[in-house]
Amino acid sequence: MDMESERGGRGAEKGPSDTVGRKVVVGFCDEEIKQAFLALKEGKGAEPRLYEFLDRAFDDLKKDPFCGKTNFRKNLSALEF
Repeated sequence: MDMESERGGRGAEKGPSDTVGRKVVVGFCDEEIKQAFLALKEGKGAEPRLYEFLDRAFDDLKKDPFCGKTNFRKNLSALEF
């Protein structure tokens, strides 16, 4: 539950139960961005760590597309690409 719902705001955020029976896919729409993301894995300095953080965030989105504080309408997300 987010802070606003505790104060009587928007209400509770959606959870994993809203995605039961649906396939959740997280991917890249642009091949150039995908290659830049994959290049982070073999990068120098903080780049491999950034890759790990982003990869974990993608896994979290696959498990629960409503995780985090961003709230968007379901009709704005693509059903399938």
